[in-house]
Amino acid sequence: MSEDATVDAVIAALEAVGELVLSLQGESMGAGWTRVNQIRVVASSLRAPRWGDVVLFERYGRLYAHRLIFRIGLHCWTKGDGRWAVDAPAIQRDEIKGVVLALVFSDGSTRPLRWRKMNALCQFLRALAAAPWLFMRGRAG
Repeated sequence: MSEDATVDAVIAALEAVGELVLSLQGESMGAGWTRVNQIRVVASSLRAPRWGDVVLFERYGRLYAHRLIFRIGLHCWTKGDGRWAVDAPAIQRDEIKGVVLALVFSDGSTRPLRWRKMNALCQFLRALAAAPWLFMRGRAG
């Protein structure tokens, strides 16, 4: 996310205004997002996150936009589409600050996010397939 503003300031602005366009950094969402410069985010108080959405949350002093791939009660598991493992630890529902509605590309064009349920299912299955290998790798090291 933007390095010019603190995480708290971005979250406060999102809650106050309701919707923001934020700069995007990193590669955790995979190759399909490489041309994406910004994301359009709506506050989670205005649009509740659903399974498959790309959600905005704070972790380790940074903001992350990762896909919500599994939810039980208030516990939510997220994952970057370009990663094999789920984000650990799971986040709580009230830690989700926003929902990504659209991608803004380097040429200025905007595309709403679609196929959220199919993407979530694929990412969930990918994480399940990788779990034994990731577990053994962690135990060996």
